Amino acid sequence: MEGLRRRHRDISDACRQMRTSRVAFYDLKKFYPSIGIEIARNAWDSACAEARLPKITARLGNELLERHGNEFQGGMLVGPMFSHLIGNLLLRNIDERMASSSVRYFRYVDDIALVGSSDEINRTYAKLKAEMEALGLTLHDQSSSKSIAIDAEDWLQGEHDYAGHDGANSWMTLIGGVKSLLLWRPEAADELRGRLNDHEIRLPLPDYISAVREHGYLARARHFVRKKYWRLRTHSTSVNSLVEQALHLRKHLDDQLSSVMRELGSPSQFHVRRHVPKARYRLGRLAYLATPRRLTELAGEASHPALRFHSEVCKAIGTRQVTDLFELGSNAVQAAAQALRATPSPIDLDQIEFTEVTQQSLATAYLNGLEVRTSASTLSHQSRLVQFARGGPDAEMMADGLPFLSEAACLHGLSAEPRHQSILDSAFDEDEDLAMDVIEQARSSLSG
Repeated sequence: MEGLRRRHRDISDACRQMRTSRVAFYDLKKFYPSIGIEIARNAWDSACAEARLPKITARLGNELLERHGNEFQGGMLVGPMFSHLIGNLLLRNIDERMASSSVRYFRYVDDIALVGSSDEINRTYAKLKAEMEALGLTLHDQSSSKSIAIDAEDWLQGEHDYAGHDGANSWMTLIGGVKSLLLWRPEAADELRGRLNDHEIRLPLPDYISAVREHGYLARARHFVRKKYWRLRTHSTSVNSLVEQALHLRKHLDDQLSSVMRELGSPSQFHVRRHVPKARYRLGRLAYLATPRRLTELAGEASHPALRFHSEVCKAIGTRQVTDLFELGSNAVQAAAQALRATPSPIDLDQIEFTEVTQQSLATAYLNGLEVRTSASTLSHQSRLVQFARGGPDAEMMADGLPFLSEAACLHGLSAEPRHQSILDSAFDEDEDLAMDVIEQARSSLSG
């Protein structure tokens, strides 16, 4: 988000300096899958030589590139940080050349913004298009619905879209307070969980008990105790204060969402693009804070195509009916899983067509400890991955031909019961963030 905010501020600064200019947005078609492995290898080798990285590091990168190509039909995988690194290395020469062009140039991943006169933007677009094509990449046409051009004054109407205004009642202060309480008073976790459940709030509460026993934590604790801010924050955080803050935030975000949803009916494409991230932000947090009844209502109200992911997640959490969610794949199921697990009742799955996507979705549900209520015929079509997720590994899985399943089974080890849920519930260490999956899974779409 910080990179996105910084780009937003920089574009706003350019618009204030050139108020009669235009702002044009273009993005690349299927950016990571379109990156050829040989071109990526050239960019990687060049960067390694320039940075004088050890040969073993260069070889590791080339090995990763080869695996990306083998796994994804010759392109880069979407998601891994290594893909982001390669994408930036591939485009950095273009970035440097554009820095001296007649227009102001801004790039965030595969999203490009140009600020200048219409003629300058058109000339620069043609040049960019040719340079991208030389790398095997394709910019969306200027006439595409993915491309937007507006006046600088119109852009400045949304200048403060990414500024925080919630102060002490923000999502970050709530999550920070929850973590503070769990670290300093881990015995209060059950009381907090019960109080949150009473209000139908579904915040995941990681188990920090093992982490706080580590010597490293005790040493750091003495350091934090000396800091006045940390002492004041810890003393002022209680189960009651956190519940009150969560209830306040529930109403605050719901009120804001109602206003944002009205804006999505605008005929202006840019206006809609501005407000889609705002709607996603609030839906992602209400997935944990809103009552199931309200979530079901929000799922119906969030009918805009750009909100489908969040709409399906909210519907699944509100109704506990997950059939449509399973069709979206394991990312969508994982996004809903934390909130679904907070309520100890089954999820309902209608009979579905068994594809690789739905099998992975079913496995994800079991890995999170969800009880799936479905037909006997559905349960009879279980892949090896689903069997592992539901019942844990056996010796045969440890030698399975699927590398992922074999490695996961070996890491888990043989046991009477699967340990997936207890592993997911535990915190690796006290520095681990309290992550919300519905928010993390959708982060790649924050730029609208």
